[in-house]
Amino acid sequence: TVKELAAPFAMSRPAVSKHLRVLKDAGIVTSDARGRQNWYSLRDGALADADAWLDEVQRMWATALGSLKQFVEEANNVDGE
Repeated sequence: TVKELAAPFAMSRPAVSKHLRVLKDAGIVTSDARGRQNWYSLRDGALADADAWLDEVQRMWATALGSLKQFVEEANNVDGE
C-alpha cells in the first residue's frame, strides 16, 4: 500500500502516490483496489526493457572509453619519444 511504501522514506503519501501513478502509466507497476486501499505490484518483466537499454549504454561507454584510453596512451607515447 502507499502507506507501507511511504513509511521507510522521508516522503508523504501523496508524493508516493504521484510516483506510483507515473510508474503505473509507464506499465511498470499494477494496482489492485481492495476496499479503500490500493495494493501495488511490480509487473513481471517490467524492468527488462530498462535493463536491456542499460546493457547497451554500458557497452557503448565501455567501447568509447576504451578508444579514448588508447588515444591518450598513443598520444603520450608520441610525446614521450
